[in-house]
Amino acid sequence: PVATTRCATSRSNVRESAIYVASGRGTFLSGANLEEALPIGPGDFIYVPEKVFHGFETKAEPCEFYSIQSPPIYPVGEPADITFSDGSH
Repeated sequence: PVATTRCATSRSNVRESAIYVASGRGTFLSGANLEEALPIGPGDFIYVPEKVFHGFETKAEPCEFYSIQSPPIYPVGEPADITFSDGSH
């Protein structure tokens, strides 16, 4: 069996994200309980609205992606507004 790796899920309360998958394959997870699963691969583009929990799972190969947030995640002088599923930020 191939091991599955899941990254920490996150949610931003005031930022939307645009994610571009550069290489590898995996599954994009979203929704309050990560109930929505979408297979992803090179060239895929994913839009994530604000306040949506999301994360990734990979199996046999690493998945490289670029994530762009608007407005930026950590503007100078402002606290982080991202919540991770383990309670950290």
